Amino acid sequence: MRTKSCNTIVKKDNTLYAYNTDYTGFLSSILFHHITLKDETIAIIGNGATSRTVQAVAEDLGAKTINIFARHPKNSEYLLDTISSYQDTTILVNTTPVGMVPNIHDMFSFELTSLSNLKSVIDVIYNPLNTKLILSAKENGLQTMNGLYMLISQAVKSYELFHHKSIKEKELISLYRTIKKQKCNIVFIGMPKSGKSLYSKIYAEKNNRTLYDIDSMFEAKFKMSIHEYFAQNSEQSFRIEEQKLIQDIASKSGIVISTGGGSILSKENIINLKINGIIVFIDAKVSLLEKTGISNHRPLLNTPNSLQKLYQERYHLYTNAADIIMTKEVLNTTTNINTLEMLIYEYFGT
Repeated sequence: MRTKSCNTIVKKDNTLYAYNTDYTGFLSSILFHHITLKDETIAIIGNGATSRTVQAVAEDLGAKTINIFARHPKNSEYLLDTISSYQDTTILVNTTPVGMVPNIHDMFSFELTSLSNLKSVIDVIYNPLNTKLILSAKENGLQTMNGLYMLISQAVKSYELFHHKSIKEKELISLYRTIKKQKCNIVFIGMPKSGKSLYSKIYAEKNNRTLYDIDSMFEAKFKMSIHEYFAQNSEQSFRIEEQKLIQDIASKSGIVISTGGGSILSKENIINLKINGIIVFIDAKVSLLEKTGISNHRPLLNTPNSLQKLYQERYHLYTNAADIIMTKEVLNTTTNINTLEMLIYEYFGT
């Protein structure tokens, strides 16, 4: 066996047959995500069993060059710290546990921007859905692939071998999308009084998910309103505590998160919210926000024209962070919830 590893053993006619279904899993995931390995220069981080599996797939798909990088390199492998010197690298694959739950904030020391010819980044980790490596790749406009489809595909292959059944590709894809949606957090961002708390509550109840409302969590923790906290402390102090709360729930999956209006001011918050989630921006225009009767108890909305000013300052931050933008044009809750659910459905259907 080229990979020198197996994860499925089937007995047929008193003979044991060993299979490495991770090979099938990685191959089918590459094809599903439309990542081309033919004639590419591949850098694989890690030199364990998964690394050998990835190498076998890359060879079979016609990769031009395959370089292995590790903290403790073996023969014909390279020290991980030297990876930035290999400027011809076009595809980067992580097969190590760096960035996996519970150590979701771990990251490699090199910058992806140091690899000037890089086109795609693959991380076989599936928990969390987006490691910091994947998020960095997305931020730099690179094609990405995590390990979820590989995990499901290899499990389906094992099932086929055990039960002597064939699973159609469309069933595999449907299963993948269902599990991806189940694992993914739905995160709401937007201006104060845009409807984040209401829509997140309704969505969580309809989809049997636990809701984490960051503002409510803050007030419960400090036993005072945010308005009172601002009066006694400072906005900077509030942002620090808000960031801690968001970081604490970053590794959870399958939940709904309602954020405070200013959570997007911190890049670290956005990274944490995207580790296991998609971000939905409730884009309610100022004219609509004004109709909701914003309370003076909101600390940043206590002067004339403060709403308009805040909207102009933050709008680009909301749109840049968002995976889905729901334009709220009416105050009708049912209409907006229906639109929201359609947008989320379409997102996971792609």
